[in-house]
Amino acid sequence: MQKILIIEDEKTLGGIYEKFLNSEGFPTKWIESTKEAKALSSSFAADLVLLDQGLPDETDGIEALPALKKLFPQAKFVIFSNYSAFALEEKALQAGADAYWVKVDIRLSNLSQKIKELFQ
Repeated sequence: MQKILIIEDEKTLGGIYEKFLNSEGFPTKWIESTKEAKALSSSFAADLVLLDQGLPDETDGIEALPALKKLFPQAKFVIFSNYSAFALEEKALQAGADAYWVKVDIRLSNLSQKIKELFQ
């Protein structure tokens, strides 16, 4: 099963996603900032990084993407955002994201399926 790293600064959401994905069989780690990713990269080889668009230590997740891709070169990256905007989605994909998901469009009940589809 794919290992998932969640970078989400909202504690409630991060905790919910981590607990749910672990219960679905995905080994999942949740951290609150990209600064924490560097330390984690040596001990957790993520196959997927769910990266929040708005983070406290970066202007946004899209800008953090190139550095994170170097830390987790084998991983797929999904920008996970509260904003449904075509321009942001295009920017994310051009920066190297594999997908752009709007949080309100993703229910926990279909999150596992979306992840599995990403790896097909």
